[in-house]
Amino acid sequence: MDRRAFLYGTMATAGTGLMLVPARSETARTELAGLRGSFGAVDHGLAPGASDDQSLVMQQALDRAAREGRPLFLPPGRYLVSNLTMASGVRIIGIPGRSVMVYSGGGRLLTANGVSDVASTA
Repeated sequence: MDRRAFLYGTMATAGTGLMLVPARSETARTELAGLRGSFGAVDHGLAPGASDDQSLVMQQALDRAAREGRPLFLPPGRYLVSNLTMASGVRIIGIPGRSVMVYSGGGRLLTANGVSDVASTA
């Protein structure tokens, strides 16, 4: 095989490979955009999958999110929580079906009285 045939074959293969790479959906772009400026729950002390109640640490993270106007990102895992109070402007972002807030009992999961602009995406 001469060099020219090799180069043409390489370019054709590379072009085919590029065509097989799926484009990101508009939804994926929107979700990534929502993470800009967020802070991670793990950085705040939450432990995905921990067997103990994480309500106090989660409440502190939610309060910080409201105070700073930044979304709170919950990595994949289960978070045992209860009696959380949502403030105006809180946004919680997680991975659909994988970032799960589990009610640990004793009261309610969360309360959002008299607040506005609260969102949860997962």
